[in-house]
Amino acid sequence: MRRGNVIFGRYHLIRKVGQGGFGTVWKAEERVHGQKVATVAVKEVGSRVDLSEMKALASLDSPYILQYKATLEQNGVLYLVTEFADGGSALDLIAKHPRGLPKKRARVIVLDIARALVYLHGKGLIHRDVKLENILFVKGKARLGDVGTLKRSRMDIIWHTGTQTVEYAAPEMFRDKVGKPSDMYSLGISAYRLLTGHFPFSVKSDSAIARWHQKEHPQIPLNLPAFWQVFFERTLDKNPRRRLTAKEAVRILDVNETAQKQSRSKVSHQVIISNRSGRVVNITDTEIEQVLQAIRHVFFNAGSAEGLQTNEASRQIAKAMGFGRVSPNLKNVIGEGLRAAVRRGVLWRDNGTFHPRYRSIREYSTDELRRVLRASMGRAWWLQEEAVTYFARYLGFRKTGPALKGVLQAVIRNAIRAKAMERDKRDRQWVRWTR
Repeated sequence: MRRGNVIFGRYHLIRKVGQGGFGTVWKAEERVHGQKVATVAVKEVGSRVDLSEMKALASLDSPYILQYKATLEQNGVLYLVTEFADGGSALDLIAKHPRGLPKKRARVIVLDIARALVYLHGKGLIHRDVKLENILFVKGKARLGDVGTLKRSRMDIIWHTGTQTVEYAAPEMFRDKVGKPSDMYSLGISAYRLLTGHFPFSVKSDSAIARWHQKEHPQIPLNLPAFWQVFFERTLDKNPRRRLTAKEAVRILDVNETAQKQSRSKVSHQVIISNRSGRVVNITDTEIEQVLQAIRHVFFNAGSAEGLQTNEASRQIAKAMGFGRVSPNLKNVIGEGLRAAVRRGVLWRDNGTFHPRYRSIREYSTDELRRVLRASMGRAWWLQEEAVTYFARYLGFRKTGPALKGVLQAVIRNAIRAKAMERDKRDRQWVRWTR
């Protein structure tokens, strides 16, 4: 296609505006009898499109999805016509805000796209290419675009190479599977970039990015509100079964607006506190999830892996949530969160002291284990057998079985090979951290 070409006798191409999942996107004018009727977007999707998916596309009607107008065929080539996004894309916004959008603006955008996914998933469809380039703006409102990548939602569908952009691809997509949770993972990556201005990884090559998606965990900024912490932890989970659904994402992101008012009749924890603005609010399951996220940051990210007494844990958790002091009511809420953390296996309690516990040693990345090893041992000399036992306890494991011991010993050996640790030259049973 070239500028000035006319498609189907009525769509006059003006300029190329981007590259979609299936082809080039053009800005065009729809003209009838020589008169301009509308400005539209025309995408050349070739002949690879499943016509049944085009029928599904024609049935879409949501204010959060770019409006579909027509599918046309000319000279054996299919063209998809949608409304034109006059406000550009979210990627254009990031170019203007390299350090990330204001939190309120980002939340509104992500909330609208989550609502778009609620609509699509409710129809049994997945998008497969949620990314900033496909978050478009029409009259200032965010809409999900490039819906030409739609597919019927079944977790065993084979992922066709090239449909999803590798930077936003969910871990299971590298194993040739895709489903509704894949869209949620991509939404989480998109939201992270909107808020920070960059991806949650620093690697550049496609293969390194693919490895990161499958093995590494993002560092979630601590200065974000608690509902964002919950959102990122759940959408970027490597296990698709543990991810948020689109409906759950909407409930979390809508916590500061109408959902807060609507949920008051369904309070599961009858506790009342004053939030940072001084307004009295009821605490629901969503707020308990926020407390749990603060607990995870305090115990796993802030160097409290050895355990904390209840009062000190409450103080640090309140600080992580943005509160300056721990009122009696807030302490009750945090106490409920601590008990929930114990029930879920996030923490274990021993004589009034809470200790962190991961669900499985294999959920740690190599870098995380190396950091925990350094924090637990320091520069003092340790008898290797005692070091392994203490290392395991520092991670939250009460018993050191053969399998766990083998993993931890391997971490110590790797650290020695990497010159991060050293053995005593005379008695090789002793080890210490060197850098």
